[in-house]
Amino acid sequence: MSKLHLALASGTVFEKDGTLKKGIITFLKECIQNEYDFFIMTHDYKRLKIYSELLEKKLNKKVIVTTRKEVRRAFSDEKKRPLLKTTIVVGTSEADLHLAANFKLLFIYPLWNDNTDESAKKYGFHIETPEKLISALAILNNQLHFYYTLNIDETTTLYALTSANNNSATDDESEMINRFRQVLKEGDKEYYEALFFHLISSVMKNDDLRKIDIWGIMPSSGTELNQDMWEIKERCRYLTGRRMKEPVFLRHTVVQKSHRTDYNTRINVGAKKHLDSLMINPHYKGKLKGKIVCILDDYVTNGTSFEAIRNLLMKAEVEKIYFFAFGRFKRGEFGIYQKENYKIEGNIYSSDYAHELIEKDKNFGVNGKYAYEAKTEVENIKSILSNEFNCD
Repeated sequence: MSKLHLALASGTVFEKDGTLKKGIITFLKECIQNEYDFFIMTHDYKRLKIYSELLEKKLNKKVIVTTRKEVRRAFSDEKKRPLLKTTIVVGTSEADLHLAANFKLLFIYPLWNDNTDESAKKYGFHIETPEKLISALAILNNQLHFYYTLNIDETTTLYALTSANNNSATDDESEMINRFRQVLKEGDKEYYEALFFHLISSVMKNDDLRKIDIWGIMPSSGTELNQDMWEIKERCRYLTGRRMKEPVFLRHTVVQKSHRTDYNTRINVGAKKHLDSLMINPHYKGKLKGKIVCILDDYVTNGTSFEAIRNLLMKAEVEKIYFFAFGRFKRGEFGIYQKENYKIEGNIYSSDYAHELIEKDKNFGVNGKYAYEAKTEVENIKSILSNEFNCD
């Protein structure tokens, strides 16, 4: 991944009286050590030189302090567009939020700033301290590989961010696998930030994922939304500048949780379980044709839930489908993925449609590709989260 670039609002660095925020010099020194580029944005023309000279004295390095107007002008330069994929806005004002939204930049809302703007607070990802921001940046910079990639057809690609198997994991990787599982299955917020930044880094740097038109999540076995998955989806949607936020799929009939059904039954029933209980939200009728759609889920084990979604989206004539799972359960040498093609007739925007299995390939998982470097990246997250620095 290219080096990170930080656009820091002056309020995240300086107090109202012009003194430095607690911990900020240590934070900036860490940025310099990690070779993250950064500059300061302010609306106060009178303080440009004052801020610049103070930071240069503290850091022994010239620091760019500029206005948001100049930043917008620079970001509009076609030559600098490639840098935007790794640029992050850290601020708390509506102007900071608009800057991030206009250029599809990750927006971080620092809770150590006294000023509050409700819209910025709503859409920014909250970070409590400069120390935690350093950890978040390290995780963003750390992610380089998808653990699993499967091209299902010319329209559909599946990615899994991490391994979900404890039996072949190192102690550090296994601990992070368990922590991420607690976030996804139990709503544990302690490691939510780490999981989010591990995901969002892949969206930031991947040109294809940044082109997604519509983001959705795989419905849970019940009819209620998974709020943690929904929040992650919303951050991805906002980062890519998309407006449609309604659920793409609705579960009209409650189904039994997959882990309560034995493996052979799940494989034999296949995608039918989900096709019998899912529909596309009527809100999207007439809005999916020719679109690029991404569906997030917590884990991929045998692929039957994704296959139900794939068949429905193909019936809706989308242009491209991305499936994105946080973890991949690998069973056997290659892992199971059961590809299923259906003939679907009727209204897919209601429960009133019929589906007929045309073909099933139980061994399609042999086509998957694993990048074992991603396992090291998960191990690194444990180290990153354990690393602390003292605030000045």
